[in-house]
Amino acid sequence: SAAATAASTVLKQRTATRTPAPRGPGGQGLRAMIAATAGDPLWTAAILTDLVGVALQVVALHYGSLALVQPLLITGLLFALLLGHVGGKLPGAREIGCALVVAAALVEFLRVSGASDTGPTGHVHPVHATVFAIGVAVAVLILVIAAHRHVPPAGRAGMLGVAVGAIYAADAALIKAATDVLADH
Repeated sequence: SAAATAASTVLKQRTATRTPAPRGPGGQGLRAMIAATAGDPLWTAAILTDLVGVALQVVALHYGSLALVQPLLITGLLFALLLGHVGGKLPGAREIGCALVVAAALVEFLRVSGASDTGPTGHVHPVHATVFAIGVAVAVLILVIAAHRHVPPAGRAGMLGVAVGAIYAADAALIKAATDVLADH
């Protein structure tokens, strides 16, 4: 799942660099950009790879614990780093250093949390998952509003990253709850 998501991210990024910026009056330029993006075979491959990644995530969350599966999806960052440099220059020292920090943090999280221990996968109660997802949505909304009004552009990217991570966590909780409900019926 992490590798598929990373491949999709890299394919989308490459599509974005090939697609011309929107130009023209009104929405004409935007429509032309959307049409060019949607017609690009790389974009189609990215969407199909996204679907594979989501399907694998659903299967993993059905059979594994949320505390183990979701952190392992972070490895998608490492895969994206590697895939992003295929056919190009090698990653720089800073990128390699960041990748090592991500890998070390992931290993330590799994060790400390006990998520890597074998045992029952535990169920996520649908009501708890829904309340969590709504709470995350409200928190993300507050972050986006704060970023838009009060944070300089350099800090917006970090806040957006935190918001996206929170949404992924809420998404995983809902997927886990849904697979638990489906398995019980």
